[in-house]
Amino acid sequence: MKKQQESGILPWALLTVPVLWAAAIMAYAYEDGMNIFDLLGRFTVLVERPFAIGWTAHTPKFMLIGLFLYGGAAALYLSTKENRRPGEEHGSARWGSPRQLCAKYRDKDPMKNTILTQNVRMGLNGKKHRRNLLQIVIGGSGAGKTRFFCKPNLMQANCSFLVTDPKGEMLRAVAPLLIQKGYIIKVFDLIDPANSDAFNPFPYIRDDKDAMKLVHNLIRNTTPKNASNNDPFWESATRSHTNTIPQGVKLCGR
Repeated sequence: MKKQQESGILPWALLTVPVLWAAAIMAYAYEDGMNIFDLLGRFTVLVERPFAIGWTAHTPKFMLIGLFLYGGAAALYLSTKENRRPGEEHGSARWGSPRQLCAKYRDKDPMKNTILTQNVRMGLNGKKHRRNLLQIVIGGSGAGKTRFFCKPNLMQANCSFLVTDPKGEMLRAVAPLLIQKGYIIKVFDLIDPANSDAFNPFPYIRDDKDAMKLVHNLIRNTTPKNASNNDPFWESATRSHTNTIPQGVKLCGR
């Protein structure tokens, strides 16, 4: 589009040469007291001899008038000309290059970016580039989703991470590096609980009410949604019996 604008300006600039030449002929043909018809008659004669003209006292004035009229005519023409965007009939969208995308979205600090491709980075501060940091990677088995996308971003160690790792592959590969960089790693393993970090609720129990809340949540979350409760006696008995366990453990711990 820029090249088209430049090519459109050039013909208008070149047309100033014949305009100035015609103004110089008109000035050479002009004499004081001459009317417009006589001037046009002499101009017609002098046009046949374009190089037989000279500089007169009227030449600068005629050139300025010629440029003024030419500029006004050009401005009038351009103001009424519709912008049909020639060459863009099928749209002006185009693919951006990796360099353009990276220059627009990356952070100047290399460690404050998420790696999208080999040549494209996106800053972690979404308020700067106004783009969503949520990403989805689709590929078949062995396509390199973990090896070429997840692991490089984890190895940057530039933020906190929550990783779903069904095979335990990334834990084995990346955990030593993250620990070396000062990360505290917590593992929640439902397949092998022995390898999982556990949660101890007892440090958060301050009184009997907290113990009752713990037991209530435990029973509610382990009871099926559609379970019938025809005889609440057994549930109440279970609740009362279970309440004594955390309270007893708490007292023994003291």
